[in-house]
Amino acid sequence: MDRKASPSTFGQQEWEPELDAGKAIWQAGEVGGIPNQIIHKITGVLVHSVEGCAYQIRYLLTHPEFAQQLGRDGREHVKENFLITTNIRRWLLLFRILCIAS
Repeated sequence: MDRKASPSTFGQQEWEPELDAGKAIWQAGEVGGIPNQIIHKITGVLVHSVEGCAYQIRYLLTHPEFAQQLGRDGREHVKENFLITTNIRRWLLLFRILCIAS
């Protein structure tokens, strides 16, 4: 399982999770849209400082079963919320409901 730390750069948080689709554990700063994509200790880890980042990396390295669970849950979270195919499916369902109702 790969582990990645994401720098807090403008716009980056919009596309990174879709590219990885849960193949890595995400650790990122709690800024911008990142908290919408990473649920702390469920789909990844949010940090507030360099020391916190180092602590979380060490924790994940010493607890591989927890790291694997984060990876699995993160992948499902991305599939359910951020992939374009999921969004298209939701829009098509909405249009179908609206067409039937009218």
